[in-house]
Amino acid sequence: MDRVRKIEDMRMPVDILPLATISTKLRKEPLKESSQIFLIRVIRKIHKYYTLEDINDDNDVIKAIKGEPFNYKNIVKLFPYLFDDRHIYDVICKFSRNIVAIASIFSRIHGFLYFRRRLVPYIEVVNNVQQEKRDNTTIDKDVKDKLSFNHDDILPNLDKLDKNFDKLLYLLLTLIPTRRAHDFRYTKNSSSIPDDTIDKGFNYYFDKHIYIYNTKNKKFYDLLLPDEIIPYISIDTEFILGDKLVPQGIISRHIKRIFKKIYDYPYNATLIRKLYATYSRENLTKKEIKQNAIAMGHSLNENYNYSFVNKQQLS
Repeated sequence: MDRVRKIEDMRMPVDILPLATISTKLRKEPLKESSQIFLIRVIRKIHKYYTLEDINDDNDVIKAIKGEPFNYKNIVKLFPYLFDDRHIYDVICKFSRNIVAIASIFSRIHGFLYFRRRLVPYIEVVNNVQQEKRDNTTIDKDVKDKLSFNHDDILPNLDKLDKNFDKLLYLLLTLIPTRRAHDFRYTKNSSSIPDDTIDKGFNYYFDKHIYIYNTKNKKFYDLLLPDEIIPYISIDTEFILGDKLVPQGIISRHIKRIFKKIYDYPYNATLIRKLYATYSRENLTKKEIKQNAIAMGHSLNENYNYSFVNKQQLS
């Protein structure tokens, strides 16, 4: 630990929370590629900060994140500073924005139970801070009101779009409870209802249904599409959005261009989801709100927190 930063430079949390009681069972579910990239970036940043050393692509901690075979003993040797309270507290203070990501990394590796027990209590603290920020989030009324989710308002806008791809993407994000664009990126065409032999790293379209397996919350969902969307789905390509998987960056930019063309404002996918959650809260019955939350891949509470609705309006 010769190259680890000095104790006198380290910070301590205002409140020292007690050790958490957590499961010793390791997480084994595969991570999405985007999540892997993010976690690798986080662990490299932390290790570089404390040791001035880089982590190579073939390091065991990188393999652990990617779901490849790894030797946990090598990872224990790599992070000796994560077994010392002062260093743990410094990590919590200096990398509070990444605390959930850090916990996710080491929840997959033997030998870090004590570190995880120190870390976990502060996740709730960070979540509460983030929730307070969400509570204070506002949106310009014109931006909110301009995007209508009423079918009679949506369908005429198709005339403003030339390409079939644009029309399909627009309808998928507005005509039904708005899911993450990721879910549609990963949707392949299928010649039958998927069975247990399919690769659940993808989603599948067949006969007006999208069978969703690859989701953030890991919950399967059978999405029935309205008839208005069906004519724009090409079943002659591998994916419903084309011959190959569309890169995340490209589809994000494309969504902004589509909505800029229609509404003269570059709505992004996340904002569209927030606005749909808000629309649902303000216009639908409790039963419909619950159904829409599930269709969006949310719990009821998540959907509530995701919206721009003033909490006093719902109390």
